[in-house]
Amino acid sequence: MACKPAFDARRFVRVGIAATTWVLSVTAMQAVAGAEIRKGVRQLERRIELRLNGDEEEAAPPSAEPRERTHHDEPIEPWELVSV
Repeated sequence: MACKPAFDARRFVRVGIAATTWVLSVTAMQAVAGAEIRKGVRQLERRIELRLNGDEEEAAPPSAEPRERTHHDEPIEPWELVSV
């Protein structure tokens, strides 16, 4: 019976390719996530600076649309939530 060699070049190449692919994908994902985080941090820093300078109208966070708030005078009973 023949023994497996201690150093198999094909296995070494496959592991190397897998490790390189993993490193490249992690680097790409960190770059994308880092860009998103930097954008949010810049907006937050700008709002903080505007608030510290006294320009509170401009420091308000941008809102897509105003939210409607509903106030119920009476509490909702459990049987009102179930439709038969």
